[in-house]
Amino acid sequence: MKSKNISYLPAADHLRGFASILILVYHGVPMIANKLAFGENVPPNYWARAGSPLSSIIIEGHTAVALFMVLSGFILTYGSIERDRDINYKSFLYNRILRIFPLFIFLIICGSYLYPENFNFIGMIQSIFLFSSLPGALNIQSFSSMFWSISVEFTFYLVFPFLFLFLKKEGFMKLLQLLILMIIIRVIAFLLGANIRDVSYWTIIGRMDQFIIGMIAAFVYVKWNINRSLWYYILFASIFLIIGMLYLFNIFGGWPIQAFWKILWPTIEGIVWSLLLISYVKLFNTNNNFIQKFLAKIGELSYSIYLTHYIVLTVLVHRGWYFSFEFLSPLKNGILTSVLVLFPLVLATSALIYSSIEKPFLQLRDRY
Repeated sequence: MKSKNISYLPAADHLRGFASILILVYHGVPMIANKLAFGENVPPNYWARAGSPLSSIIIEGHTAVALFMVLSGFILTYGSIERDRDINYKSFLYNRILRIFPLFIFLIICGSYLYPENFNFIGMIQSIFLFSSLPGALNIQSFSSMFWSISVEFTFYLVFPFLFLFLKKEGFMKLLQLLILMIIIRVIAFLLGANIRDVSYWTIIGRMDQFIIGMIAAFVYVKWNINRSLWYYILFASIFLIIGMLYLFNIFGGWPIQAFWKILWPTIEGIVWSLLLISYVKLFNTNNNFIQKFLAKIGELSYSIYLTHYIVLTVLVHRGWYFSFEFLSPLKNGILTSVLVLFPLVLATSALIYSSIEKPFLQLRDRY
C-alpha cells in the first residue's frame, strides 16, 4: 500500500494479503464445518483438533491477527527511520483517522439500521472511543465482529510517536523494558484471577508485545546487515517454527483453553512472525510475478477484507449457501466453500468498498 510517508514495501503487502486470506479461512472453515457436523447444536467450547501440523494453521488461524499487529509496528517504524525525521503527532493521527474511521463509521451506520434492536448510543460512543472489546460496546452482529481489533490498533497509534521517539533516542532497550512490563501486568492479571486468554488476545495489554516486536524488527531490518544467504535460513526456520508452535498450541487445547502459558503466547507469536517478516521482506521485496502482484492487491484490500469477511460469511451460513457434498467431510466442505465461494465474494465486495469508501479518504492524507 503506497503512502506519502513510507517507501512502498511490496513484500509487506504480500504478507498483509496472506494474513487476510488466513483470517478469512480461519473463520470460514470452522463455521461451515461445525454447521454441517452439528447443525445448531455445537458443543460448548468445542475446538477442532489438528490432524497434522499443516491443518493447525487453519484451525489456529487467529494467529493472523498477530501478524497484522507485527506488520503495523514494523511498517510505521520502518517509514519513520527511513525518513529520519521527527513525527508530527497531529498529522500522524489525522492520517490514522483517515485510514481507520471511514469504513468503521460506515459499518456502524449500516449495522445499526440493519439491527436497530441492538443499537445503543452509549455503546456506539464506547466503540468509537476504542473500548469495543469491553462489555457494553455496540453489538451489531457480524458488522461489529471485528471492531475489537480497531480499538487495539488505534490505541497503539496513540502512543506510537512516543515509542518511536524512545527508540530513536535510546535504541530498542526502552521498548524491551515496556515489553517486559506488559508481561508482568499479564502475570498480575493471572494471579488476580483474570481471564488470561481474553486479556492476552482481545486487549492492548496482550497485543502491545506484537506492536513493539514489530518496531524492533524494523530497527533490525534497517540497521543490521546480515548475509543474504542467512536470511533464507531464517525464513525457512521461521516457517517451521510457526507451523510447530501452532500445532503445539492446538495440542495443548487451542484457543478456548485458559492456561498460565498464555501469558507469554502474544510474545512468542510476535517474535516468530517478526522473523518471518524481516527475512521475507529482505528476500522478496518485489512484484515481479503474478503471485506477488495478486498478494499485493489483496494486501491493499486487507482492511476491507478484514472488516467485511465475517458479514459475507454470515450471509452464506444463514442462507445455507455452502457446499455439503456427502463424499466430503465437513472440514473439506468448509475449505472448498471458503476458497471457491467466500473468498471471491469477499474480494469483490472489498474491492468495491476500497474504491468507494477507503481510497477517497486515503488520498487526503498528509505528510507527518
